[in-house]
Amino acid sequence: MNKAPLLLFCCLLVLTACTTPKKVTEANKALLQESLKQIMVKNQQYRGLIQWGTFRQEKVDSIQSLSVEAMRAYLLEPEFELTPDEEDSLRVLQNQLDKENTLQLMDLVKKYGWLSQEKLDLPFSPSRLLFNTPVEQFEDLRVLLLKEVKEKRMPGLDFAKFVDNLLLKQDLKQLYGTINPLDRQTGRITDPLIDDLAATNAARQEIGLKNLEKYRLK
Repeated sequence: MNKAPLLLFCCLLVLTACTTPKKVTEANKALLQESLKQIMVKNQQYRGLIQWGTFRQEKVDSIQSLSVEAMRAYLLEPEFELTPDEEDSLRVLQNQLDKENTLQLMDLVKKYGWLSQEKLDLPFSPSRLLFNTPVEQFEDLRVLLLKEVKEKRMPGLDFAKFVDNLLLKQDLKQLYGTINPLDRQTGRITDPLIDDLAATNAARQEIGLKNLEKYRLK
């Protein structure tokens, strides 16, 4: 008896089981919600302290509760309390948390597919967690999430913004042209800077986005 077809069938079953995401059920939903909420807490653990130059969380909370006009007035004469060495120490701590968060998020995506805000009834979009991905983990996460987009489990626009944001952080031009940067000299919002329109539109079409209409090449 030729057992080759049976072995092939078994291998396909195993492969399918390994690549098909687990379903989000009422039994695991609460646990997944808590996992992502904890990741979000760590995502902001030291960022407010760094941004506002203080070790005091109550000062951060006070500043962030200001009205838009009061915030603008404060920014004209900000009161920073951290020394450069203290700020560097906080950045090291936050970067370590970002690495841990990215690994945890990737593990969840591998198990359950992309976990959307709607799927888990979260008060925030998990896409916010992507923007602080360490550069050294960018490529692994990009490959993983591109698969999620192609499997229709993640919105193409969320993925594109993640990629463009990480490229900008490396002083590179955007691929998808989803972010309109601020010109610090003029204070105006500008069109996205890309390398090649044909390449950008091909990349956009691959993830279900329309061709880019407004852009800069230089």
